[in-house]
Amino acid sequence: MEPWVHACGFKEANLVQKRVIPVLRSGKNVVVTSPTGTGKTHAFLIPLLEKIHPNGKTQAIILAPTSILSKQLFTVAESVVKALNLPIKIRHIHKKIDTASDHDVIIATPYQLIDAVFKRSLFGLKSVHTIVLDEADMMLDQGFIHDLELIFSGLSASAQVGIFSATMHPALRTLLDKSFPKIKTLDLNPELLNDQALTSKYIYVEKTRRIEELPRVMGQIQPFFALIFGSTKKETEAIYHALKPIYKDIALLHGDKPPRERDQILKKARKYEYQILVASDLAARGIDLPDVSHVINVSLPSDPSYFIHRIGRTARIGKPGMQITLYEKKDLPFFEKLKPYGYSVTLKGGRP
Repeated sequence: MEPWVHACGFKEANLVQKRVIPVLRSGKNVVVTSPTGTGKTHAFLIPLLEKIHPNGKTQAIILAPTSILSKQLFTVAESVVKALNLPIKIRHIHKKIDTASDHDVIIATPYQLIDAVFKRSLFGLKSVHTIVLDEADMMLDQGFIHDLELIFSGLSASAQVGIFSATMHPALRTLLDKSFPKIKTLDLNPELLNDQALTSKYIYVEKTRRIEELPRVMGQIQPFFALIFGSTKKETEAIYHALKPIYKDIALLHGDKPPRERDQILKKARKYEYQILVASDLAARGIDLPDVSHVINVSLPSDPSYFIHRIGRTARIGKPGMQITLYEKKDLPFFEKLKPYGYSVTLKGGRP
C-alpha cells in the first residue's frame, strides 16, 4: 500500500488511480477517458506532485474549463500537499494578476493562464515539466481549442501532458494527434460505465406524458439525493413545478439563474440540504456534487457525450447509484450512438 492512499483518506487506490499513476510516473504523455467522479484528480495529482522540486520556477500547470472547477482542484491539491507534508507552493489564478509567480504549481482556466503568460508576461512555460488538462472535453465545448494550441506551443519539447476527460471530443483528438503524436490512450469508460455499482433502468413513456408520469416514477425510488435532467429551460421548470408539491427540499438550476443564486444553490446541495435538484445540461456541467444516489433523464440530450456526463454523476468511486432514463421509440437511434463511448443499453422485454 502506497503511503499517499491512507494519507489522502482512501482505503485503497481505485481502478483509475491504479491504471493512470504508473503511466504518468513513467513520463509518458497520456489521454484518459473515464466518467466524472472516478478518482481522476488524485490519479494525476500524486505523480505530478512527486516530480516537484521547489526551485522558484513554475514546474506544473493544471487547467480546468471553469473557475468553479479550478477552485475545486486547488482545494483538493492543497489538501494533498498538507496530507503528505510536501514543501510545495500552489497558486490558484481565479482573476487577473499583476505579479510574477514563484509558485511550483499553477491552477487556472486556459483564459486566465494565457492572460498571465502571453498577455502580461508574468511568467513563462519553458520551466514547466508537467501540464494536466482536467475535463478537457468541456474546454473544447467552450471554444478553448485555439487557446490550448497556444499554450501547447509555449511548452518545452520535453514537457509531459496528461489529458483527462469523460468523453473524447473530435477536435480534441485532432489537436492531440497533431501536438503529441505518440500520446498513450487509456479508455476506461467501458469498464466504469458498465460497472456493477451503477444500476440502469429504462422506462418507456411517451414524451407528451413524461411530466405527468414523473411523480409516479419518483415514487418507485427513495432517493437520498436525485439529480433530474431536462434538455431545455422550459422542461426543467415544468419538472420542478410538477415535483415541488411532493418534495419540500427541491431546487432548480438552469442557465438563466444569476451567478449568486446558482452559487447559493450549489452550496446548499453540497451540504445535503436538497433531496432533488432539477438541472439542464449546461447548468450542471463543471460542478461537483457529492453522493448523487439517482440520476433521472426525463429527456435525452442532443449530444451523446452529455448523456455520459449525466450518468457519470452517480455510482461514483465505487459507491452504488442508479440512473433512470425515460424514452420512447424515436429515442432508440440515440442509444446506438452511445456505443462508441463504451456504454451499452439493454432494454428488457424487447420494448420498442
